[in-house]
Amino acid sequence: MDNERLTLAVICTVIAVLLVSFPSTSKHVYAQSSRGGICGPMDVTFAVDDTASMGPAINNVKSELPNIISTANSASGGDLRLGLMTFKDKVNVIHKLTISVPLVQASIGAISASSGGNLPEASDIAKDTAINNLNGFDEPWRGSAVKILILITDAPPGGLNDAKDPADVARMHNVAVNALSKNILVSDVFVPTGGDYDGQRAILQDDASTSGGVFTETAANGVGTGAAISEIIKNCGKPTETVCNPDNVQHWDKIVFKINSTELAKRVNLTAGTELDIKVLDNPKEVADIKKKVLDFLGVPSAKRETIQIIDVEYAIICAKLPATHPPTTGISALMSAEQKKSSIAEALRLQGGNVTVGSNTTAK
Repeated sequence: MDNERLTLAVICTVIAVLLVSFPSTSKHVYAQSSRGGICGPMDVTFAVDDTASMGPAINNVKSELPNIISTANSASGGDLRLGLMTFKDKVNVIHKLTISVPLVQASIGAISASSGGNLPEASDIAKDTAINNLNGFDEPWRGSAVKILILITDAPPGGLNDAKDPADVARMHNVAVNALSKNILVSDVFVPTGGDYDGQRAILQDDASTSGGVFTETAANGVGTGAAISEIIKNCGKPTETVCNPDNVQHWDKIVFKINSTELAKRVNLTAGTELDIKVLDNPKEVADIKKKVLDFLGVPSAKRETIQIIDVEYAIICAKLPATHPPTTGISALMSAEQKKSSIAEALRLQGGNVTVGSNTTAK
């Protein structure tokens, strides 16, 4: 491939990826987010039951608010929008999704718990408002963002009539289905101030599991509410059970290099002085010999080390679908064509159960 940049990009299905970037002169982590947060861009909305019984839980959230905001900024890499609404028997939209994080933070700090009427509250209407951008909550969720609705309550759903009925329970489930279709993760924080007196635990559990979010139950006095919110955000709104099995964790090096030797370049059918890159498996328990990895990949392990110039190394941790019982071969024969090399890598990865993409930055000739 004369005058071409060769990229053999091998990417498995990512479940858990570290996304922290460092200067190009050092070994660093790369992945799907361009901003550097572990979750990528985030839209997070809080729907808070502000009836009197929720006072202790709300105070706990206020005490943990700096940590919650710090966690959200870190997880999103600073690409963060927040929304806020409260509810009793009606829904009060305080902030539609906005980048004005300090403004939302101040409004959360100003929430005052009071009254509430009968026991059911309009949690189902609040959720419908947030998921479907209704009643003044009209700033759309970003398609590219991790989207999380955090619902905090101690009560069953009651619609707008202050009474739980089958339609309210059905609405909770149906809106969760709608959230799933929009990739909005609904996480329910249940504060059992009066216990599970009307089956609200099961309703909230269904709400979270249906949408792919997280159900959390705090202490009856509200202790742990703020920490639960931080944990939800830290894990990108997903259950912690989705953390990768250690046997499925794979470490990959992306090595950017040049071939200094014209003779070696001819042997491997590439162009001397052209910037190339490859991706190969790495063993984190061993000190990596980067030049050896390149020479093995090119199929010329006996070539002199000075014939290769290492320009940069990037590092990624991914989670394969199956344990790496058949690691990809890095010593691919130099006599293979580019398509044969691609096919060989794809087959090796297929044996591991990973999804494979092999591409080039330019059109191969």
